[in-house]
Amino acid sequence: MDRKKVCINHLISINAGAIPDFIKYGAGTLNLIFIQNNVKLVAAMPFVVNQPKQVVIFNVRDADGTESKRVVHYKFLPSNLGAGEVPYFVCPVSGELCKKLFLKDSFLLSRKAFCHYYRVQHLSHSQRLWDTYYRESSLKNRKRYYKGRLTPFGFKVIKEKYQSEQAYRELLFAIAGSLKSRSGRAGRSKNAGR
Repeated sequence: MDRKKVCINHLISINAGAIPDFIKYGAGTLNLIFIQNNVKLVAAMPFVVNQPKQVVIFNVRDADGTESKRVVHYKFLPSNLGAGEVPYFVCPVSGELCKKLFLKDSFLLSRKAFCHYYRVQHLSHSQRLWDTYYRESSLKNRKRYYKGRLTPFGFKVIKEKYQSEQAYRELLFAIAGSLKSRSGRAGRSKNAGR
């Protein structure tokens, strides 16, 4: 495997929180959604679980189209809260416990097993500030309601919607009024000629 640095934000990842679902279903297809060149893509990755060996076997398709099996071990460790267990993957290369595996060159690896960088590492300080601003101000990250109460953002959305609807109604009334006045003038001129 090459040592070229890869942007980790652009790689497909599998979260260890899905391990209980893998065990529940035993076998199936994992649909991974990712964005590449501003296009939303879905990758299907079949898997099989071997519970006694604590192994998940993924069928990974290479870039050339050949399919290969990747065996990934998993463990459950007791939670530090005292109740329940926390699932972890065991990285096939480094052997460390990790919560997330990344698909790189048809291998499933932890983030410490390959050279990578995060997208924001190549941004200047001002670009990071603007990036944070745009991320926070985007609609998908904002909540209209919190604990059943309207948030300031939700109030702003409702106010803008109300204002746009009110402007639309005023526009309709203005158009209807101008049409009515035109039809009224036209009707009078027809009657006046008789």
